[in-house]
Amino acid sequence: MKNERNIYIDVVKGIAIILVVYGHCIEYYSKEYIYDNFFYSDIVHKIIYSFHMPLFMVIIGYLFSGTIERYSFPCVLQSRFTKLLLPIFIWNSLFLLIQNFINLLEGRRICSLGEGIWSYFNALWFLWAIFYCSMIVLCVSRWLHDNIYVYIALWIVMLFIPGIYGINLYVYMYPFFVVGYLWNKHHIMGKFKKLFSTKVSIYLLSTLLFLLYVVLCVHYTVHDYIYISGSGILKGLRTTHPYIDFFQLSTNLYRYVIGFVGVSTCCLFMSFVYFKNYKLFNVIIAKLGRKSLGIYIISTIIFNNFILPLLSSDTGIIYSIVALETIGVLLITYMLTILLEKHRTFKMLFLGGR
Repeated sequence: MKNERNIYIDVVKGIAIILVVYGHCIEYYSKEYIYDNFFYSDIVHKIIYSFHMPLFMVIIGYLFSGTIERYSFPCVLQSRFTKLLLPIFIWNSLFLLIQNFINLLEGRRICSLGEGIWSYFNALWFLWAIFYCSMIVLCVSRWLHDNIYVYIALWIVMLFIPGIYGINLYVYMYPFFVVGYLWNKHHIMGKFKKLFSTKVSIYLLSTLLFLLYVVLCVHYTVHDYIYISGSGILKGLRTTHPYIDFFQLSTNLYRYVIGFVGVSTCCLFMSFVYFKNYKLFNVIIAKLGRKSLGIYIISTIIFNNFILPLLSSDTGIIYSIVALETIGVLLITYMLTILLEKHRTFKMLFLGGR
């Protein structure tokens, strides 16, 4: 059962990374999508972004529970730096080198010191979010015995933090990481299976969740993107009368609800696909899942910044072409990840030793 469960997790991670790459390919499909931010109004993009990164974070939190159980506190602490911060530094340095080289060739100015420093926090924000969430959970687990009230209190405090240096994104990811972590730690899956022990109950739950997700998704607007509205509910900090923005609070709560409903729906749907024993499909998607963070890093740094913009059309979007671009990006980044893994030093520097 343990190997079976791990393969299922790899399959879900594979779906998550496909959604990540497909979403990015939508963003870079045409010049109006890139420069006028038309992708925020794209219905497929909205669907993907309502739950795809939360899905990733729930899985990573789930797996982090096993990491804490197997390794000592100092070992886990060290691994967070080597597996997350080291690749961020190496890849972003490579990005700055390529970007400044292109700027020099085209007669543009090179990145300023401030722009360079900011890029280290911005380019691979998801790795920063994993680091942020895992460090919090690691400390609460060690010194506060995974007290659920502490996790909730920390989340409430986070909602008041202004959105600087990408903190909005980390705050957004935090509950999904914690839920995934606690789900595994307290073996909630076993209790879930007992509660929904028949196929009828599972089908009914899946149908209800899907319908709820559809209703929630209909109301998803451009404002609901974390990149647009942020998360900080304390406004007017530069005035003498700061206040709590309850509309922002409602936006945050709506984002979390649609995220969790989307994640649950996707996981249940993938369990049907997985346990139907579609072997070839499961094998291919699981392989992508095992290399998901490598695919995320390489596609984000190289393809999103340097290759996809060159392939963009003038206007409009054709989803079948987006799908072909996605397949191409996945294949190339998968192969590059495997090549980096073959060399011990490259594996450590570029992939954190994964």
